[in-house]
Amino acid sequence: MTGSGRGHRVWELIGERAGGHGNATAGDVCAACVSAVGVSGAGLWVGDTVDRRIMAHCTDPVAERLEDLQFVLGEGPCTQAWTSGAPVLVEDLGARQWQQAWPGFAAAAVRLGAGAVFAFPLQAGAVRAGTLDLYRDETGPLEPAQLADALAFASAALTVMLALPELLVPESVLSVDGIGQDASVIHRAAGMVSVQLAVDIDVAYARIRAYAFAHDLPLRKVARRIEGRELRFEPENQEDG
Repeated sequence: MTGSGRGHRVWELIGERAGGHGNATAGDVCAACVSAVGVSGAGLWVGDTVDRRIMAHCTDPVAERLEDLQFVLGEGPCTQAWTSGAPVLVEDLGARQWQQAWPGFAAAAVRLGAGAVFAFPLQAGAVRAGTLDLYRDETGPLEPAQLADALAFASAALTVMLALPELLVPESVLSVDGIGQDASVIHRAAGMVSVQLAVDIDVAYARIRAYAFAHDLPLRKVARRIEGRELRFEPENQEDG
């Protein structure tokens, strides 16, 4: 299949998912991609940096937890894909190469049931807006046709996300396939921790991520506890609650 033919087919599949609800969403892209490429799940995030990003959609709880782990740990395929600007294709997360490259993420991902992961940067020229991340519960590489489809879906995902510029403004993200509100809570929690510790916002994010990892909690749950004043960070490196 030619590149143009594959791109046309990908948009048809996304359009079928969108159905009658209007413009295509991140959820439509992810759902169509999972079915066409033959993987177990997908996650799609957007942002202008890898450390402060917004989840646009996750197809299932495992995909959501994989994304959360990468954000908390600062390592994993999506981080590497963003940094390098190239796809990261991992056919066996249990292999020593990846256990050494991502000691925190790889072991945790395997425990979650992920056998293989594939991350594709959303980029066109100098524009880089996020990554499309796929996982499969079985090990093994993507076949050439599957890889070509995944690249076409990443290109389509970039087009869909750039049509929604409000996604890049945290304060305006209230409902992105039901996950954007969590991003807004995390941003507000980081602001509160920044004030509590008298540090800049990047340090506040790092402290929240470290707490989430140490207590094996999803980032959004930690953020909600902070916003609900159940958890407060103290300058003396002690947290109450």
